[in-house]
Amino acid sequence: MKFPIVFRIYAVLNLLIFFGLALQSVLVFLQPGFATFWWALASCFTCVWFLISSLMWMTGSTKSYTMLHLTATVGLLYSASILYQGLAVLNDIGKDGFLIMFAYALLFFVYALLIFSTMLFKSVKAWANDIDTTPKPKFDGVLVGLFVGLAIFVSAGYIYANNAVTRELYIDSANSAAGPIDGYTIVHLNALTEFDGFRLSTEGNSPGKVVAYFADKYEAVGIGDCFRSDTVTLVNRDGYLYASFPPVWAKKMIFVQDEVAVNAYELYLIRKVPFFDNDRNTERFVLRNSDPVPQLYAGDNQVYEDEYYEEEYYDGDDMAEAPAMEFYEETGPITLDEAHRTRFLTSMLDWFVAVILPGEESFYFNTSPEELTINGTTMGVYAHFATLFRSSLPDGARQYLKAEDANADSYSLQRAVSEASGFNLYQTTGDLNDLPFSRLNPNFVSWMGNNLVPEPNQQFFGEEAGKIYRVSFRRMVWMLATSYEYLSDGNKWESEALAYKNAMQSEGFYGPGYLYDRYTTQDLKNSVFSKYYEEFSTNDNDYYYFTEEIAIGFWLRRRLDGTDDEMSQFLTKLLEKLDSYTWG
Repeated sequence: MKFPIVFRIYAVLNLLIFFGLALQSVLVFLQPGFATFWWALASCFTCVWFLISSLMWMTGSTKSYTMLHLTATVGLLYSASILYQGLAVLNDIGKDGFLIMFAYALLFFVYALLIFSTMLFKSVKAWANDIDTTPKPKFDGVLVGLFVGLAIFVSAGYIYANNAVTRELYIDSANSAAGPIDGYTIVHLNALTEFDGFRLSTEGNSPGKVVAYFADKYEAVGIGDCFRSDTVTLVNRDGYLYASFPPVWAKKMIFVQDEVAVNAYELYLIRKVPFFDNDRNTERFVLRNSDPVPQLYAGDNQVYEDEYYEEEYYDGDDMAEAPAMEFYEETGPITLDEAHRTRFLTSMLDWFVAVILPGEESFYFNTSPEELTINGTTMGVYAHFATLFRSSLPDGARQYLKAEDANADSYSLQRAVSEASGFNLYQTTGDLNDLPFSRLNPNFVSWMGNNLVPEPNQQFFGEEAGKIYRVSFRRMVWMLATSYEYLSDGNKWESEALAYKNAMQSEGFYGPGYLYDRYTTQDLKNSVFSKYYEEFSTNDNDYYYFTEEIAIGFWLRRRLDGTDDEMSQFLTKLLEKLDSYTWG
């Protein structure tokens, strides 16, 4: 019986799909970190399958009818793998990108159903019923063997490549260093960080061996406080010195001189991942808008920034080096009308993008499926307080405020805040030296709640306030809300604030270390914080710096400087306007 023409049509279509999938497989290798292992494997397997099925249908194979079943099944499975891939990279491609992936999957799904329906064609059924009288093509068995061989070879190659060919992710997690002092160089990390290597600049360093000690507590001051050590070799590669060692989770690294000393340097931590691991080089405390920013300069750790540095890192002799606060004459509360409020918030957002985003201590990772770009800068999740109040306003922010000043450097954020609100940012009366951090002004915090909470649909730089909140600030706000509830549950406020204040007076006090030791021994995730983890169920929680204990510390400082009530009222208004948080 005559071989059905529909098989020839499918042969041509499958051959075209083969070339498309082959090109896609090449592009996958050129974009490491995008394709999941299973999608990459499915793409290659489907590519091989469609090539063999095309050859079988072209040569009139007696197995052509069976290939209809199998090819349609492969098409359905591949459409499912496309959807899996789209969900896996949703944070990177956004809603529009996912819709493209969905359309791609739908195309394969429809094609697979079309192939399935072909089995109902009269000519195809008649040919299949008469297949015993159909002579076998010369290469029928060879094609089956070729498919089996190619499928095994490609699958084994992908599995091998995924494990043998690794990629290096740079993790901007180191935030301060001291040394070398007496042969030691101590490196603080921003969080409990997973890494298996690091990269040093060659300036002041040379190839050789150094001993790296790892501690899981911030207060570790010597090698006796560390849980592991490795003698690592610094190897010169691409103009940098690289070291590798077995994976480790640590909060602090201490270098001890062996053959070489670690001197003034730039440092990046490295984490090696399988080739098709879905981690990208834009995750884990890294700016998404440029190459990794040098995070660490030995001897350059005398930086003071409110709230992060000023309130957590000041101790003893360092207090004198903190920059002076600015104070202006207070006129009382200034109520902003809609136009002035929009202008002020726009200027603050312009300042945030221009000053905070590029700052060495401002860390972002993209965990939101929504894309957000302000003034050409892509914004991710805001990770912790940094450089908040000690900076000069950029030209754009001054323009929105309509502020003219001959001396640009003198027009600071503190001045803008004072002129807009009628209050100083910090308290100017009372005992201002009894606490090792600057006291926020409760009048200013109240003014924020009354004047700076935007409407969800209010536009800033072409984006709605609700979207800006969701993408960049929602995670931090929820952590603040749950930590406030934690302290209110059982009325822990006074006892915890007193303990915190007493600890501040001790020599060598280190805020994050104290908070970590006091609160991480408790099962916080199963307390009121469970609301946070249910809302943000992502592996990025392990890397997000603004953790439970840090948020608790924020509220304890607010209780100590007397602004906890005003700050909670501001937080409540923010959540009521922009979110659906349920208290209690």
